[in-house]
Amino acid sequence: MKHAWCILLALLLACEKTPEQPGSCQRPQENVCIEYDSTHAAAGKRLCAGLVWTAGASSCPTADLLGLCSKKDVEERMYSGAPNNYSAASARTACEHGSGTFRLP
Repeated sequence: MKHAWCILLALLLACEKTPEQPGSCQRPQENVCIEYDSTHAAAGKRLCAGLVWTAGASSCPTADLLGLCSKKDVEERMYSGAPNNYSAASARTACEHGSGTFRLP
């Protein structure tokens, strides 16, 4: 019987889920990128379906970054350029209009 418990324990440990690799989701139509740590990467990948997923920690672009918009469960990185052509002021307004808190990078 002890042998059976050892086998069961070994099977349970083998089935333990390994965390996903961190990454980011770029939403070009909104000029936004969101980074996900390994704890939230699987959910981030699902939310990013049909968009641009980039594997790796700190994988959001740094070029043209205007600021960070902290919302309830996420921090969006906001960028200048098309299609929204945000300035720092208009990015702040968009963030705060969406119930977020804006801060400079």
